[in-house]
Amino acid sequence: MRMLTEILDDGGKIKLLDGSTWCIDPGDVSSVRTWTPAIKIEVVLRDTQARFGYQLINRNIDASAKAARV
Repeated sequence: MRMLTEILDDGGKIKLLDGSTWCIDPGDVSSVRTWTPAIKIEVVLRDTQARFGYQLINRNIDASAKAARV
């Protein structure tokens, strides 16, 4: 598990405590805007061929977003 530290670009990107930055799939940005810092995020690789091949799972509210590591 990782921790969300910052939401950037009005939900278009997020930064995690480990220093990684993630670009959010445009279809998931509206959901990510509601997330708050200090929540636990699970990062799961779903598809190595897809542009947004990772799934970021917000365990506090059981929501997720497709993402790409920047």
